[in-house]
Amino acid sequence: MSENKKIKHDTFQIVMCIVVACVLLVISFYLYCERIPEFVQKLTDEGKYTNLKWLLDHAAAIFPVPLVALVIAVFYSNREKYELVHSRKEQVFIACVVAAFTYTAMLGYVLLKKGEVSAEEVEEVETLWDIGAEWFFAQIIPFCVLIAYHSVRVGSEEKELQENGDEKKRVGN
Repeated sequence: MSENKKIKHDTFQIVMCIVVACVLLVISFYLYCERIPEFVQKLTDEGKYTNLKWLLDHAAAIFPVPLVALVIAVFYSNREKYELVHSRKEQVFIACVVAAFTYTAMLGYVLLKKGEVSAEEVEEVETLWDIGAEWFFAQIIPFCVLIAYHSVRVGSEEKELQENGDEKKRVGN
């Protein structure tokens, strides 16, 4: 039986997917904190597009995790290399690592930068935490949905393999 067959991880693919997703999260956080407020300010200065401000603020906060899901989907889009269950477990692992990066490295950096403002400047300066706190809270539910989706798909793919036997190990076959 092929159950004893050892499945190799494509470590390069996993690492590249994690790196690309993490870099895109950092870029989206930068855009959320630096560029989007400037853009929204330019739009709403003249009194026009006031409703667009709300939409842009909230869309920019929700945008990163669907972007991570898209990156994972692109990296695992080759149906010939896709192994049922195994590839899905890799996707769960990637989503968990990216979520951990977001809430350890990125959030840790933001919290460390929060302490750099002197006592006199506290009332005048808006810290990185003040600007980006909503962004971090907005990522919690999408990350949970992404991880839960891939986890549930692992279970359904395992059930599908048990029902169909090992002849349908790869999706492309």
